[in-house]
Order: sequence, then C-alpha cells, then structure tokens
Amino acid sequence: KKMDQNGIELDRVGFSALICGMCKEGSVVDAERALREMLRAGMKPDDVTYTMMMDAFCKKGDVQTGFKLLKEMQSDGHIPSVVTYNVLLNGLCKLGQMKNADTLLDAMLNVGVVPDDITYNILVDG
Repeated sequence: KKMDQNGIELDRVGFSALICGMCKEGSVVDAERALREMLRAGMKPDDVTYTMMMDAFCKKGDVQTGFKLLKEMQSDGHIPSVVTYNVLLNGLCKLGQMKNADTLLDAMLNVGVVPDDITYNILVDG
C-alpha cells in the first residue's frame, strides 16, 4: 500500500519478492493480499511463490488455504513439484491428519510426482 502511494509499481519479480518476504515474516494475510493485487495487475505468480505461500499458511496451521492455493496454482497452469507436495504433506502431518496425508501421497503418485527422501521423512515423523 505504502509503495503504491509513493508511485512505486512492482513487476512480477518485485511482487514475488514482496510476497516471499511477507511469508518468511509470517504475515500470511498481507502476503495473500499482495498475491491478489498481483493477479489483479495481470501478473501470474510462479510455482515458487505459490509454494512459499502454501508453506506459510501450513506453518500457521491453515492447510485448507494451502490446498486452495494448490488448486489456484494448477488452474494457473503450474504443475506442482515434489517440494509443493512436501509442504502440504508436512502441514497435514503436523496436524495429525495422516489419512489426508496418505490420500495426498496417492494423488501425488497418480500424477507422476516421485517422492523424495524429504517426503518419506515427513511421513515417518508424522
């Protein structure tokens, strides 16, 4: 908001950096607001930005919003990576939602995403 008031316009890279910084600070509401502004400006976030947002929401215990962002990401033409799935799996496991984690793992395998060591560590620790 402050940048806009001072006449500073962000490009896609600037928006992504702003969103990622907000996520790292735990300001998920502000990050989501910036994401919406980015979309309104006709710019599409990359998969890293989407995954960073999912991670921030999952760390706050809001896995539901993480899944909403996953659907948005897919609708936007991005293919989720193993990192994206790991973020959501970790969020589910931290909430003790192992059945949902198993369902997500199946979905991940069905679309051809190969689990890595981190995936298995998340599931074992869950």
